[in-house]
Formats: sequence, structure tokens, C-alpha cells
Amino acid sequence: MKKRKEKKSKEYVPVSDSQQFTVVLDDVERYKYNHGIENGVSGSSATAITQLVIDDNDELRHFDNVSSDKTTVLGSNSVINVGVASHIGTRKSQQDSLIVGIGNSVSPAFNGKFIAAVCDGMGGLQGGETASALCAKIFYEDFFSAPGLSDYPVFYKNIIDKIDENVAALKNEKGELMKAGSTFVSIIVDCGNLYWGCVGDSHMYIVRNNEIVQVNRDHNYMLILKEQVKLGEITQADAENNKYKDALISYMGMNGVKYMDVNEKPFRLLPNDTVILCSDGLYRLLSEDELVAILKSFPGNMNLAANAMVDAACGKMAPHQDNTSVIIFKYM
Repeated sequence: MKKRKEKKSKEYVPVSDSQQFTVVLDDVERYKYNHGIENGVSGSSATAITQLVIDDNDELRHFDNVSSDKTTVLGSNSVINVGVASHIGTRKSQQDSLIVGIGNSVSPAFNGKFIAAVCDGMGGLQGGETASALCAKIFYEDFFSAPGLSDYPVFYKNIIDKIDENVAALKNEKGELMKAGSTFVSIIVDCGNLYWGCVGDSHMYIVRNNEIVQVNRDHNYMLILKEQVKLGEITQADAENNKYKDALISYMGMNGVKYMDVNEKPFRLLPNDTVILCSDGLYRLLSEDELVAILKSFPGNMNLAANAMVDAACGKMAPHQDNTSVIIFKYM
């Protein structure tokens, strides 16, 4: 365990121009600029809630309890449309864990609030499953055990540290450290105000008027390589050809998260804004244009859209298809 003193000295690295946007979403860009994200940011019962932790299954999972052929009233002025889908791919186990929480289904104290997270585990069959499920569980339980919570950036920084410590401490049946880890991409929506907390290389997108932007960075070695390119130390070709470019440099379970993306100010959602959270099994096979095209095909049913995305990714027949998972949230 690292000393608390070391954790206090941690810097929250900027969400900088290391991000690469293929389509400019004006309001997202303006938001990021106005709130310093371009230039640097400090760092129940199963029937009452919608809680999803994916099981090992060879078939595509259809989660009818969040089926989007019916919208869900989130608060007095908020209606949401949610879709969730996941597939094991060609892997021996499902190491993605997903969780969705609709506040007014838990308690009146959480009326108008919604959370979701996608966690992609790593560290062997048992390790990856356990790590990702623990991430989702802690996020869900800590959020819904704090009815007066309002400072979401502080909550995110604290919960990320807590999840990281707990995953790092996981042990197997022999009492040995699992050395497991997980990515973590999540959102909190409070009456139309969107907050996010992300660690690792799972993606978060915001789609508005058929334009899409990836909000978070990939916390992999390519992030460092891009800075080296910017400083003139290496060429872009050197960065693209580096065999370690996809290696994670920040994830839950490393016992000292190095990078996290947390927005300090809320992003105000507009009607029909759509948020996509997904594991790399999806975005490595589907382009941003393909994601938008699928959303356009199912504008009123995010569950169909989610399943279509997973079907499309798995339909590309990658020889080593990763676990593939997605949560789609549409604000109406």
C-alpha cells in the first residue's frame, strides 16, 4: 500500500490536446475550453434497481429490464432512453462488467439522478472478472449510499482512489495478490448535468446532432508518445509504429492511478444528446461513423442500438474477438 502522503501529492493531469477528435462537436469543444479541460484540469433489491454485471455467456445478452422501447422517467423534467448489450467474443470468460443505476428507482432522495459504468477487467480468467465486478460494485454502492452528494468531481477522485486500492488488494484462494486490474469509464447525470470519471482505455462518446466526439483520453503509452512527438523527440511514424503504444499506463488496481479524466464543471445535456460507454472490444472494430450510423437507424430504441453495435462488431469476425460491451444513454 502506498502512503496517504504520496496520494495527496498526486497531480490530476490535463485533458489536453493529446485527445484526437475526428469530428468537432462545437458545444463539447466550447465546454472543454470554458472549463479548462483543453488546458488542464486538476485532476436493494434486484427489482428496485437496474444493476448489471455481465455473466460468462456465449450468447448476446439482451437486458430487457433496461429495454429502450419504453422510456424511463428520471426526474420531474427528465426522461431517458437506455440500452445495454454485451458479448463474450472468442474469450473463455466475460471480463467486462456493466452497471446502471436509475436514482428514482432506488430512493426518492436520488430522484433525477442516473449512473452508468463500463469496466473492462484484466489479469487472467478470475482476476479480470473479479476486478471489473468490484469496480462496478463499489461505484454503485458508494454513490447510492450518499443521498446528499453534490460535489461529483470530488466524489470521483475519491472513489477512483478507493476502487484502485481495493482492486490492488484482491487476493486469490491461496491468499496471493491477484495482480488484476480494470478500466473504468462512467457517468453521473443529475437532472441533465453530466459528469464523468474515466481511467484506462475504455471509451466515452457524446453524440449531438449526428456529430460524435470521444470525451476521454486513452490512458496508454500512446499518450506519452504523442507528447514526445509534440516536443519533437520522435516522429509521428515512430509513435504509430511503437509496439507498446496500446499498453495501459493507468488503470484500476495499479495502487496509485496515474491518469484520470474527471470534469470539474457539469456538461449540460440537451434533448436527444446521447452518451456511449464501451469497452475496446467495440471501438477497435467500429469506427465513430459506424456508431453514429447505428444510432440513426434506431433513434427511439437504445436497446436495439446497443445490440446492433455489438452485433456489428462481432460480425466483423476478428480472429481474437475481445469481450464487447456497450451502454447507451439518451437524454430526452
